[in-house]
Amino acid sequence: MEDINNLKGEFGIAFVRAVVHAAGFYMEVSSRMLDADGVDIQIFHKGPYKTIGRSHAVQVQLKTTSKKPTKDFLTEVLPIKNYEELIYSNYQVPRILVVIVVPQKREEWVRLDEEELVMKHCGYWASFRGYPEIENTTSRSVQIPRNQLFNVEAVGEIMDKIARREDL
Repeated sequence: MEDINNLKGEFGIAFVRAVVHAAGFYMEVSSRMLDADGVDIQIFHKGPYKTIGRSHAVQVQLKTTSKKPTKDFLTEVLPIKNYEELIYSNYQVPRILVVIVVPQKREEWVRLDEEELVMKHCGYWASFRGYPEIENTTSRSVQIPRNQLFNVEAVGEIMDKIARREDL
């Protein structure tokens, strides 16, 4: 029997990979060790050789869900460990949460013909750097504004901000 959560996770990686490469950046899927630290993917830019700050990167905690967003937000419930891995402000490489939303039925995730490949539905991203720690020891509900689509333009803007050392 298929494990739908594993399939969702793998589809989320493929979705992010398609967006990141279309934006002109590189991506690596984390090893189990980095994943244990809350990092599923690292997106990076290779700058010119022998330049200061040659490469800049963002680390991604990735979730894939079939939950529909509300009018203004996508709400995701994170295990407290995952939330805490996103809020600390002392990481050298910034971290963001990316949530990919897929249809309930696996058969509807992809549509393709000779002209196009459509991956349904979309992704959202947010930075929670500097958010407060909470006393809850099990989970934390976070909201991502629906206008923070994880698309080609957003990846470019995220990477530009990181290159300029601006907050996300």
